Amino acid sequence: MTDPLLLPNAPKLDEDFSNYFVINNLPKCEEAKVAKLNDLIKKTLQKQNLFIKDEDIDMPIEPASEKTFGVAFIKMNNEENARIGAAIFDNFKLTKSNVFATCLLAEFERIMQTPEEF
Repeated sequence: MTDPLLLPNAPKLDEDFSNYFVINNLPKCEEAKVAKLNDLIKKTLQKQNLFIKDEDIDMPIEPASEKTFGVAFIKMNNEENARIGAAIFDNFKLTKSNVFATCLLAEFERIMQTPEEF
């Protein structure tokens, strides 16, 4: 079977994720509480005149636990705003055990390859 993306008439996928940033170390919560975290993210960005919609925030749910993974992917309207958003949430202290770490999505894969003992 041929990969459909390799066919001559396959649609071009946008592989530019420069306008996304990642927030790590969010509280792991049930889907019912995701809206509350989304509001926190949106209101924090609004204080800096950066506006996003609910659909610009993706917080995946782990099927086994039915809770979030503790990570959110945020879509901004351009790379500059993504960098500003990442800076706003980097070291953001929600609770003692929830100090956020952020990066641009383009940097995420490189960061995930960092050894645990680093």
